[in-house]
Amino acid sequence: MKHVLAIFLLIIGTFSMRVSAQSGGLPQNDIRRIANSVVQIAIITKDGVRTSGSGTIVTATGMIFTNQHVIEGAQEIAILFLESIEEPPVFKYLANVVASFPNEDFAILQIDRDQTGAYLDMRNLNLPYLDPTYPDVTLGERVYVFGYPAIGDGYLVLVDGMITTIQNGAVNGERMPVWYQTDAEISPGNSGGVAVNSRGELVGIPTLVQTETQTGARLGRIRPFRAISVLYDDYLAYVNNPENSPTPILRPQDALPTPLATPTLTIGNELTVALQSLTHNIGLPDQTDLGMRISTRITATGLIGQPLRIAIFFFWEDGTPISGENAHPRNRAPNGQLTIQQLLTPGYASTLWDDYWFWLPYRAFPPKPRGSYQAYIEAQIGLDGMGFVAWSERLPFTLNYP
Repeated sequence: MKHVLAIFLLIIGTFSMRVSAQSGGLPQNDIRRIANSVVQIAIITKDGVRTSGSGTIVTATGMIFTNQHVIEGAQEIAILFLESIEEPPVFKYLANVVASFPNEDFAILQIDRDQTGAYLDMRNLNLPYLDPTYPDVTLGERVYVFGYPAIGDGYLVLVDGMITTIQNGAVNGERMPVWYQTDAEISPGNSGGVAVNSRGELVGIPTLVQTETQTGARLGRIRPFRAISVLYDDYLAYVNNPENSPTPILRPQDALPTPLATPTLTIGNELTVALQSLTHNIGLPDQTDLGMRISTRITATGLIGQPLRIAIFFFWEDGTPISGENAHPRNRAPNGQLTIQQLLTPGYASTLWDDYWFWLPYRAFPPKPRGSYQAYIEAQIGLDGMGFVAWSERLPFTLNYP
């Protein structure tokens, strides 16, 4: 981690000291309020660190909306915050992916560690944030786009323009805008930031730029917050009530989230999970099907009375998430991945579950041609409603299709 931080600081130090902003007609108080909630995102890989785009903080506990392509290929995700609107942002936090919707190019991140990698109690972050709104948008209306395009040399850039096109689509059976187009100068790096109207209300997430090759004309595309709210509501419904959560209308094909690292929680508390065994051909007294029994070992220290969520996620050998298309709705993550989840509440200052086990029937697995297939499981655990913060090692197994 120290090596990664050194590379990161070197990259940040090479930015030229140049401010690029246009205030337009948006009041200065709104500009500063919004700017403080827009972050720069950098991805950390084995090859080093590179800034990749922008994000918008939508809760005081550090939840961030951005585009999926901004965090593509990341092993870790660094979050940079403004300390002064006239200075480049500062590397302060690391974040994890809690939900991803590749088809809609949308991702939800959760800040969970400081810049050294130490875990945080997200409830105490108290970060500046923007509450997503769904204002009516009209053709020709002026919008203001905040973000960190590469052309801004690492500084926050504010540009404005008008809504040139409103494209409707069906979401949950209701016609609503699914794209806005704008002539505001959106550039690579703006992706994942925020577009607001003249009242400072959130309009959407700048996502891509379309260019006409013959004339060089450019229009930026903004994903409306109203359409994004469908994905966010489905994510929240699953977190709060996985057994009765709705099936997402805009469902991604590639199931996520998966962990980007395997750290240990250290916030004055400790939370760990380990996979102990997977046993085949196990029946239960109240079940006619056979299935697999998965044994875990869980420790929770300093978390007495706080609901925890433990989950088992299923993957094929190549890392592709196993689909839950055949499973009961409670065994399908919002993105369609096969999972088993349960809530636990520690009853002691230091609580140990030495053999906390799960059972899953074989009929929950998707259909495959006859043969044997290699797969693995991974356990994840965290405070309920706040994302997973600790992961187990992978446990491989063989799935036989007769």
